[in-house]
Amino acid sequence: MLDEEDRLSKHVRCAVLCVGLFLFLSPGPASATPGGADSCRSALKEFVAALKQADITTASGLIEDIDLYCPPQNRIDARSNLGLLAARLARLRLEKGEDVSGVIADAEAFLAYGDHWELRRLLGELAMSRKRFSDATEQYFKALELIDDTRFTRTPPDQETILAVHDAASEALSLSSIPVEPTTRGGAPTPYFAPTVRGIAVPKKTPQITFVTNKAEFDPRGQVSAERLLPILRKETPHSVTVIGHTDDRGSDIHNLELSKRRALRLKDYLQANGFPGSVRVRWCGERVPVRLSNPGGYTQEERWQINRRVEVFYGQGGVSEERYGVCAQ
Repeated sequence: MLDEEDRLSKHVRCAVLCVGLFLFLSPGPASATPGGADSCRSALKEFVAALKQADITTASGLIEDIDLYCPPQNRIDARSNLGLLAARLARLRLEKGEDVSGVIADAEAFLAYGDHWELRRLLGELAMSRKRFSDATEQYFKALELIDDTRFTRTPPDQETILAVHDAASEALSLSSIPVEPTTRGGAPTPYFAPTVRGIAVPKKTPQITFVTNKAEFDPRGQVSAERLLPILRKETPHSVTVIGHTDDRGSDIHNLELSKRRALRLKDYLQANGFPGSVRVRWCGERVPVRLSNPGGYTQEERWQINRRVEVFYGQGGVSEERYGVCAQ
């Protein structure tokens, strides 16, 4: 009978082999350099052999030859498979109780050779566990980007996994000190802010609008997020948006309802003053609709308060869920 370490090692090799490995059996129709097809084929053969043995060091060393001799899709496939192997091996090391700092350092180092959404998701989880929320946001956003890119992820994960990564990105973003850019250089929404990821509908998101404690005043991050909301609305041109204000759970219900109303109105005034031509509907919830956290015990009380001091913006398909927001005033 195999001991646990051998069983897990074979599981890793099998998992890697099940993800598009057939793509490496021959180079694409055009090699990266003239006459490089044989060199590409040789490098890919050695690369596959290294993957089968979960030999990440040898596989990483072959990336340079694959980049030199093989066509673009072979290079992307190689880096994707190597990133997946790095993610699986990192999780095994964590299961064995190895030092987290060493696992993170090694996983980040392998990003120079390979990338995969599973590796980014793992780095996001580890950053969250260390309360490095801005780093976690960056990693989860990159995971969604890789999932959405058919060149890097030939077969997407299932709906449950995509939604879980999206929810994790939302939690990280709500505590990040650095506002994120909601659009690509071409003006399209990044996958987190887009309505779908690989055909899976995800909750409609806009940049998180955050406020100073007990005030209807944008904090510095909320100010930047409000500014970044405007290009999204100009791009998607909704006829109307619904702005919903929230507070943390300190203070009375009457006080929090009034404060959340003033926060929602503050964003409404900002949008209209800066040229949004559509109608802006306002609702306010006080403390009645807290953010749903995957692991509430993983946050301090102050962090939970910070997450809930927010204004949400809804538009497009789906709109506002009355099941969830029916307790709010309007």
